[in-house]
Amino acid sequence: MLADHYIVNWKSGTAIPADPAEVAAVRWMTASEAIAHPETPPWTRLGLALAEKALLERGW
Repeated sequence: MLADHYIVNWKSGTAIPADPAEVAAVRWMTASEAIAHPETPPWTRLGLALAEKALLERGW
């Protein structure tokens, strides 16, 4: 299940969980991939869709 989502401009490096006991994995996905993921909760889908809309409106 996706617990948190962030919009980032990732340049390089390897993402790893800081505390493997708390975070099982880090996955980098586009907003579209996260929205389509079967384990994404409805409220996260909505938040991602709104964030994508705001980014597009600002030309980011």
